[in-house]
Amino acid sequence: MKDTSGELLVVFGGRSEIGLEVARRLAPGASVVLAARRPDDLGAQIAVLEQAGAAAVHTELFDADDLASHRSVVDAITAAYGP
Repeated sequence: MKDTSGELLVVFGGRSEIGLEVARRLAPGASVVLAARRPDDLGAQIAVLEQAGAAAVHTELFDADDLASHRSVVDAITAAYGP
């Protein structure tokens, strides 16, 4: 798997299954943003990524069914981490 140390990873659908597993495998040394409908309910997922060696784990509100949410999550991530 690619070395993502020092990179910023944005994962949509990281609550479970494929998304969480992809995030876990890419997490070592990276900062990870989990975008989800209920970002305040991701404690177990954050713990998994921290145990996998993520440098930092952050969450953002994202609802795939809401088009305004797409722009909002991009704007929030850009404001926090740059373009």
